[in-house]
Amino acid sequence: MTEAFSAIEWAPIAENEIRLAESMGNKVHLSYKEEYRIFYRKYERFSEGFYALKDAAGVLYGYAIFHPWIYGAPPYLNQYLDEIQQPCDSLHLHDIVISDELRGRGHMSDFIRIFLQAANNLGKPKATLVAVGGTESFWNHYGFYDLRLQSARAALLSYSETSIYMARDL
Repeated sequence: MTEAFSAIEWAPIAENEIRLAESMGNKVHLSYKEEYRIFYRKYERFSEGFYALKDAAGVLYGYAIFHPWIYGAPPYLNQYLDEIQQPCDSLHLHDIVISDELRGRGHMSDFIRIFLQAANNLGKPKATLVAVGGTESFWNHYGFYDLRLQSARAALLSYSETSIYMARDL
């Protein structure tokens, strides 16, 4: 890793970084945009699931969001997270963005460890996500598999026709 990028790491996101993260996400995920009010509501409901990839000076290079959720029922895109529904038997990775200049430097693997550790700490037996844009094989590499649940189809369509609901057993 070059010295310029050596001090970059994942850390809990600060509230004043939320708008920047949301803006970054909407630039990267052109087909999967979320309104700021939705993004911020998720932070209000489960701030411990918001992480920033940043350097010592506070420059943001990425972010990730996860929250407890009901296994088998992926959340709709751009949906309010008003209350964490019970029983929440999984931890759902809602979004992750890493800037182009930092891809391939191990930051995704670092975050997956953080995410899976959080799931274990919360006593969740499953981790879930919605794979978009043809990323299924990428997530397979991290142990996620396609759930192929017809009951999840309506929620998946809020992302795209090709979205895939995936899980990993912990």
